[in-house]
Amino acid sequence: LYALNLLPISYAGLALMLLGIIFLVVEVFNPTVVLGLGGVAAFLLGAAMLLRIEGPGFEMSWAVIGTAAILTLGLALLTGSYLWAARKNVPRVGAQAMQGLPAKVLDWEGSEGHVLARGERWRAKADEPIAVGDNVEVADVRGLVLTIRRRNVRSDGARQ
Repeated sequence: LYALNLLPISYAGLALMLLGIIFLVVEVFNPTVVLGLGGVAAFLLGAAMLLRIEGPGFEMSWAVIGTAAILTLGLALLTGSYLWAARKNVPRVGAQAMQGLPAKVLDWEGSEGHVLARGERWRAKADEPIAVGDNVEVADVRGLVLTIRRRNVRSDGARQ
């Protein structure tokens, strides 16, 4: 570490490299293309400016800079592709995640009762006649009350 202290380093280049790394870390948590590309550009510029040496043999190799930039850009693109694919997934939390879930009627009176959905007992209501033991599915969630409907099941047991 003491030998590295003897190298004349441009603090502007070091600051740009650190800023680029910060932008890329922020890009992971707040995915916007602008921060990722800005992070790669700042990292490249900082790496190009890092060492201020006039003598031969002490400059930063462009192969090292290019490799680091390509790996960083590849990581940003890989992260972006995973995020883009995740947008198509069904939500796993909240009221939207309950829609379409199967449930079993525990008790029913009139248009209201209780169902078992995802291992939990829920208050439920329905617009159609429902009997105890029926297999139903969640149509909507309003507060802590599920709106349910009958499940359409074919004779081979598959849902329609």
